[in-house]
Amino acid sequence: MKIYYENEHLKWLLSSDGNRFFVEGRMDELFVHDKLPTPNWSDIQVDLSGLLLLNSCGVRELIYWLKKLPLDSQVNFYHCPVCFISQASMVHGLVSPKRRISSFLAPYFEPASDREVLKLLTIEDLKSGRAPDFENEGLSFDGSEERYFNFLRFQTEIP
Repeated sequence: MKIYYENEHLKWLLSSDGNRFFVEGRMDELFVHDKLPTPNWSDIQVDLSGLLLLNSCGVRELIYWLKKLPLDSQVNFYHCPVCFISQASMVHGLVSPKRRISSFLAPYFEPASDREVLKLLTIEDLKSGRAPDFENEGLSFDGSEERYFNFLRFQTEIP
């Protein structure tokens, strides 16, 4: 992988085959969209498994970057952490029909151990905007499904 963008808190790495970004670190006030190159690709894949924080400044800059992409480009976000989903469910413009969340972490609670467990889900796992049932594992969804899955309205894909 090669470094595509870097500041003291954040790295955007490009896969060796050149078709996927891997984001590592914190997307905060130090992230400046003008310094992140704009690819001219029709299919952009962004793996957010290494994203540790996304604050309002980072969201603003990411939206500015997304708006600079070619109109026909499709962006798919993968392995989105809770911080990204929380922002995507509140902030209009982070996701849309052309800027979609494909897989994400969802918080579940395990009463037996009194801890939160994150489950990787895909859009296909959701039924009518509801969290999948993991009762057989002793887990229950830890949050408001309506608020957490609000990003589905923005990308207009409620299965």
